[in-house]
Amino acid sequence: MVGAGYLTLATAGAVLPLLGDALLVSRIGAGAFAVYGIALTVAARSYGQRTRPSPRAGDHVHPG
Repeated sequence: MVGAGYLTLATAGAVLPLLGDALLVSRIGAGAFAVYGIALTVAARSYGQRTRPSPRAGDHVHPG
């Protein structure tokens, strides 16, 4: 979390940016992990929906 906060502040110009291409590399890394996290969330949700047992005829489904 500290790295994400510093990256945000450095991008906004509130603190001195990292040396050289480190800020660019940090942005690319943050973006890559964000995309990976979203894909992992979608895959886990899809797996959960596909493996949930379907109710049989006559079963009472209780909400919640």
